[in-house]
Amino acid sequence: MRNSKRILLILLSLVMAAQLVSCAAQTYVPVQSSGEEMTFRDVYGITQEEIDAIEALARQTSLFTYGMSKSTECFDDPAAGTTMGFSVLFCKWLSGFFGIRFRPVIYDWNVLLNGLASGDIAFSGEISSAMNGKDGFYTTDSIAERRIKIVSTEGMALTRSRVSNSDNHPLRYGFLEGTSTQQIVEPYLSDSGEFEAVSVLNYTDAYQKLLLNEIDALLMDETVEGIFSFYDYLVIEEFQPISYNTVSMATQNEKFAPIISVVQKYIESVGSYKFREMYESGYRDYLGYSLYSGLGDEGREFIESLGEEDAAPVRVLLAPDDYPVSFFNDKDGEFQGITIDLLSEIASITGMQFEYIDKSAYDDESAALNSGSADMSAGVVRSPSTTDNFSFAEHPYQVDYYAFISRSDFRDVTLSDIPYLKIGLLSGVENSDTFNAMFPNHRNVTIYNKNNATITALENGEIDLLMGTRSTMLDLTNWKERTGFRANLVLARPYEVYFAFPTENAALPELTQVISRAQDLVDTEMIVDGWTRRVFDYSGTVAKAQRPFFIGLVLLLFAVLIMAVVMLARNKRGAILLERTVLERTKELTARTAELEIQTEAAQIASQAKSEFLARMSHEIRTPLNAVIGMTEIAHRADNLEKKDSSLEEIAAASHHLLGILNDVLDMAKIESGKFQLSTDEFALRTALDEVENIIEQRCIEKDIALEVNFKDITDYGVIGDKLRLKQVLINLLGNAVKFTPNEGVIRFYADTEELGETLRVRFSISDTGIGISEDRIHHLFNAFEQADSSIAVRFGGTGLGLSISQNLVGQMGGEITVDSTLGEGSTFAFTIDMDRTHSEDNAATGEQIGIENADFTGNRILIAEDIDINRLIIGELLADTHVLIDEAEDGRIAADKFAASAEGYYDLILMDVQMPNMNGYESTRAIRAMTDRADAATIPIIALTANAYKEDIDRAIAAGMNGHLAKPIDIKDVLKTLTKYLVTSK
Repeated sequence: MRNSKRILLILLSLVMAAQLVSCAAQTYVPVQSSGEEMTFRDVYGITQEEIDAIEALARQTSLFTYGMSKSTECFDDPAAGTTMGFSVLFCKWLSGFFGIRFRPVIYDWNVLLNGLASGDIAFSGEISSAMNGKDGFYTTDSIAERRIKIVSTEGMALTRSRVSNSDNHPLRYGFLEGTSTQQIVEPYLSDSGEFEAVSVLNYTDAYQKLLLNEIDALLMDETVEGIFSFYDYLVIEEFQPISYNTVSMATQNEKFAPIISVVQKYIESVGSYKFREMYESGYRDYLGYSLYSGLGDEGREFIESLGEEDAAPVRVLLAPDDYPVSFFNDKDGEFQGITIDLLSEIASITGMQFEYIDKSAYDDESAALNSGSADMSAGVVRSPSTTDNFSFAEHPYQVDYYAFISRSDFRDVTLSDIPYLKIGLLSGVENSDTFNAMFPNHRNVTIYNKNNATITALENGEIDLLMGTRSTMLDLTNWKERTGFRANLVLARPYEVYFAFPTENAALPELTQVISRAQDLVDTEMIVDGWTRRVFDYSGTVAKAQRPFFIGLVLLLFAVLIMAVVMLARNKRGAILLERTVLERTKELTARTAELEIQTEAAQIASQAKSEFLARMSHEIRTPLNAVIGMTEIAHRADNLEKKDSSLEEIAAASHHLLGILNDVLDMAKIESGKFQLSTDEFALRTALDEVENIIEQRCIEKDIALEVNFKDITDYGVIGDKLRLKQVLINLLGNAVKFTPNEGVIRFYADTEELGETLRVRFSISDTGIGISEDRIHHLFNAFEQADSSIAVRFGGTGLGLSISQNLVGQMGGEITVDSTLGEGSTFAFTIDMDRTHSEDNAATGEQIGIENADFTGNRILIAEDIDINRLIIGELLADTHVLIDEAEDGRIAADKFAASAEGYYDLILMDVQMPNMNGYESTRAIRAMTDRADAATIPIIALTANAYKEDIDRAIAAGMNGHLAKPIDIKDVLKTLTKYLVTSK
């Protein structure tokens, strides 16, 4: 009994000691004084001489002028009736700090510099801290950091293009006199080529020089937005690389130097955090001013009404489980997410108050809005089904992408796999509508009413994939802290999240306008980025909060463990049990370590594959670019026509190679996004095979490779299919055979047919005596961005996309490419497809033979609508031999006006670019078709000539009233075929 009491006393003592230790472990961090009641006399390091000098200044003057230029840091707000911004707040602090009034006054830049030099202006917050000791300036360290911006009339991309293509002078950059901006950016500008620096006196001078084209761009601090952002025809861009100019409090009057010295000592001793807080507060004032200035009278009245005492809060519908857009955090007892942070920023700008309502309480979201139960809704996806029920803000505040979510151990999938897998959908959300639009006939779909049910089904293997978005993964990993899932396939379909409003917003008619305008002023990208990177760790937070308790508990357990060990030591069976437990835990830790090593190795392999593909693409693009640039220089220097022609041929070849790489990447992107579709046209099968043979035969001759062809017995069948894509597959397979077959090798190209009623079964086989493929690498052949051996990219080149594209194309034709290969001996690629026969074989065989050479369109007149000068020049030169008459229009509005002003039947055809200023090609086409006062407006052929070459672009052109579509880069053969179809030829 005595021993038991002694043991109990020891245990209680240990627990008390543990609690004392844990309490002592909590470090006390003192709160730093804000310095609000601090005066200049309290600054660490100030001398009596400085105190006497400042007191003398206070007796001599009651006011110091603090000069600023008009900017985001200092502006006149007509709504407030006073000057506002960071500089005003800084002057208020200076006034309280020194006991002397500092008044901010706005000047033109040149007037400000002259005033500082003459002493009429005492201080300024516009001078770089790098100017300390130069030109008589006394400056502090930085009180604010400003990013460098670049202002132009058309954007720097177009400006550089215009200067390099048409102007005979280097880029002319304007810099305000007396600033350090030029010194900051000059090293980066020098690296980009020659430029000319032009001094400007002030912002008015800079604005005039921009409009008169005396400078191409103005380089200035980001505060320039406060002046130029209200001009719609000026473009303000971030200077790259991002650069900063630090400004200080400065003076050129020696007797004011003690003021500068004391402020500097304040910065050194206390820090500049207080100025940072002032800057953020002043910038919020500027955003409010910018919002107010951009609204109409009704919008301004609405903003003013928000400041009234009885102003009701704006009621917002929020989803409680839509992480990271909005979600209810049960642990914190509040709504959180992107929407909340964005509305908080909007509230700080507008003075608006928001009340959050759980939208899950309503069966019909739009009905809740239109009935007046709420004023707006957040997290609404804009789609055809929602457009009729809501009005939307001008821009989305988050752009996500649809994705198929799977377990981590599920294999990689492509869009081609989706019809054969079990898919889970959540009812009542846009994900389901999108999936049904993409896969309308999918037979293995399960609908779930709750999000948690879909996750459980995926985890248990009831479904293979869950249709969601990338945010779905953030919800699982960042918020719910669940592992074992991944975004298996991310689609190129955007998922845009908007603020939505009732269609008849009678209660708050200006709410949509104010929210849209305020949203544009907030750094939404930073908010979204913050939530996509955030990871919740509530288990760690709870553990930290309970640390004192656990320290005591650990010590208690340690004491108990000692006693248990002593007792187990006396018991052999207990010792064996303890040893077995340790071994099991060790085995478990070993297994987890091995799993971690496997995951690390997989991540390293993925990173290496990415790096290899980027290096391969860099090589593939830079090689022809080197040829284009080099041969262009040679052509410039060439003194005879033969050498120029040779150089131009090399440039053309390299350009076509670059176009091929681009087409491969775009084809792969279209296949991955599900936007790729085959055409169904009549064509002659034998003609297509002969064309392929002619292309490959020339390549074989260049490498001294024998080409054996066996499809001579195939009659000229007329078939229905996509001739272009069939030739692309055959040329790709044959091109690979040529690439990987050494000189004096052999390539065999066989094709045979079997008639199955109205269907023709065609078998293709391509064999070579090339390098072959090892058996363990064959399964990698058809993976996008991969090659059978990474060294192939170095030895033979290529992007690794060709075989993947070919396999997808053949798959869409109903077949599959198979491969049989032996390393060092060669390879055989084969596939079989079924094609419908036509009943007009002669027409199919001869329809492709219509000649376009020597086309003569004498007497025909066409109108070319194209805003790029060089494109109009190219089209004109390419059509010069056809004798067609050409008129030009620089944009869609001019094209419509020229057609309207012409006589009926004056134009025979219009080539219409799509992306043009003032009026784009679609709008111009609709304007022409709407001219009901003339008959030819409805019948004149209008052909889209554009770089937008996706199927949806072609469909959009047809929907706008166009008759056809031609893709850029311009293929003169396609252009002549189109003109031959619509114009009357003279021959």
